[in-house]
Amino acid sequence: MKPNLREYTVLEAADLGYKWLELEEQGRYEEAEKIQLEIPILPGLADNLKQRIGIKALIESGLNLSEAVKYYGREWLEEDTDQEDDKPYISEITLEEVADLTVKIMELQEQARYGKACRLSMKIPLDAELADYIKRKYGIRYLIDKKFNLFFAVKKFGEDWLKE
Repeated sequence: MKPNLREYTVLEAADLGYKWLELEEQGRYEEAEKIQLEIPILPGLADNLKQRIGIKALIESGLNLSEAVKYYGREWLEEDTDQEDDKPYISEITLEEVADLTVKIMELQEQARYGKACRLSMKIPLDAELADYIKRKYGIRYLIDKKFNLFFAVKKFGEDWLKE
């Protein structure tokens, strides 16, 4: 199944919204649902759904993902293959590598390829104290699942820090 990427102007999307509400009020729910699927959803909402149900299920839902693709780039439609990996991401990188990554990230942001820029930024190790705060607030599983680079935290707190 191909993703729903039909683009609409703001006015066209608003018209779809009004039509959807009218059909709902008339009790024509099946027609309303078809119209609702045509309204582009916000990029952040689309990304949240992608994280929760996966891109395949999101595409199969029929939701309009045009704004998300515009915001994150076409590669956002690809399945995150490393998401299944249960191991923490721990990688030491040099200051030169951090500088190179930063330049690449800024270039991607200038091109409005925010999803790729965000994924690339995850290669830079989190500050140990920040990682510890996030662990206390959301749990170690959150840090592992989101693929944060935990190099500095493990260096400072030891391997046992990776346990709940």
